[in-house]
Amino acid sequence: MLNNLPPFNTPVVDKEDVFTAPYRTYFNNLYLLEIIQGNGSPEGVIEGIIGQEYLDLDGTTGSIKYIKRDSNVGGDITQGWILI
Repeated sequence: MLNNLPPFNTPVVDKEDVFTAPYRTYFNNLYLLEIIQGNGSPEGVIEGIIGQEYLDLDGTTGSIKYIKRDSNVGGDITQGWILI
């Protein structure tokens, strides 16, 4: 993901000061690497994409970190988180 940095001479923004497509993709991918933090289980509450991680700030040993394993369950994108 991070090795897809646009070439050095690629403009970061266009004439309207909007990120160019290569940089939008790059920054979106960086954002997806961040661990989501919250209180309680993300299951049925937090939307995510496969591979995203979640840290339960209220969790105790064995129930702190989750990963989004399934894109959706029955069409619900807030489901599909598992403890890791």
